[in-house]
Amino acid sequence: MAGTVFSRHHDARSLKGVSANMDVANSKPTFLYGPNSQDFLTLHPSARKITYDGRAGLHFTSIRGRAAVPRHTAGENRGSALLWVLPLQDFFPAAHYPLHGKSNPFFERFVFLSDREAVQEIEAANFSLLYSSYWHPVYVAKFSQGTIADAAFNKRTAIATAGHFELRALKWYQLAMTWDHDSGIYALYANGIKIGHSDTTLTEHPHHDLPAPWLYFGNPAYAMGDISFYSEPLTESQISETFAKEAVSIDRDLQTRLEKSYQGRNLPTFDWRPSASSNWKCEQSLSLDRAEDYAHFFQQGCGPCLHFTNEGFRITTPPAHRILSPEGQDNYR
Repeated sequence: MAGTVFSRHHDARSLKGVSANMDVANSKPTFLYGPNSQDFLTLHPSARKITYDGRAGLHFTSIRGRAAVPRHTAGENRGSALLWVLPLQDFFPAAHYPLHGKSNPFFERFVFLSDREAVQEIEAANFSLLYSSYWHPVYVAKFSQGTIADAAFNKRTAIATAGHFELRALKWYQLAMTWDHDSGIYALYANGIKIGHSDTTLTEHPHHDLPAPWLYFGNPAYAMGDISFYSEPLTESQISETFAKEAVSIDRDLQTRLEKSYQGRNLPTFDWRPSASSNWKCEQSLSLDRAEDYAHFFQQGCGPCLHFTNEGFRITTPPAHRILSPEGQDNYR
């Protein structure tokens, strides 16, 4: 498709890649794009540059809006991608109904990068990074053709997922992904915090497809800021340092919420007790260290996952291959 250059250039600045084992201050992206650096190639006239909270982004007013990223490292065996994204609406898991897709059958898909120009067609894409609001998983980096369910649960191809992750409207996020096809390890980050990972229970090396030469993005629900590609998977500390260095401002409330949810930081102790003046009275008290305690409440599914120990009640997530086996369909549902 014939394209128009967003500003003066459409080719990325090629920089010398540096090993991810080096300090982040010395690690440079292989390719760097952004509205201010004038590198995006726009493929639709609805493109506009917006500035919010000190950072610029490329936004499309049409669902057909597209921009191209002509050079990247997604085709390499190992690498990283860091994107600054401004959601213009809240992204969250939600129930879907047929009427929701009457005018747009892909209403629940917000694709940040894809090797397919029709970015919503994620099943046909060899590579895609997206948010899908259909329950779990919602935030996905997929490195093969097929559905999210096939990649995550059935065919078990190269994929990293984060469930129940939310993006707040009008908050700049640094979204990051790392991949290592040699080891079969993939990870997702938000604002320097790891929020998703590939399946650690895989016993076979996951299949991946080779992405096309160009990547694309575009959706009226967000604005895209700078994108940087690296030729090595950055470490968690490097990504965290990069976020702190590049952030114009940090929303402390948002950051605390991410730290609590995904790092377990500063979790409050739950120790609710009724006040002496209330009319509450104790009807049942369970220690949850005896199997007979299970008769007093309901745990949906996964009976073999339940364990009663001297330390209390424990639920252990079984390996995915057990759940997906014929016996597992009966035992774990």
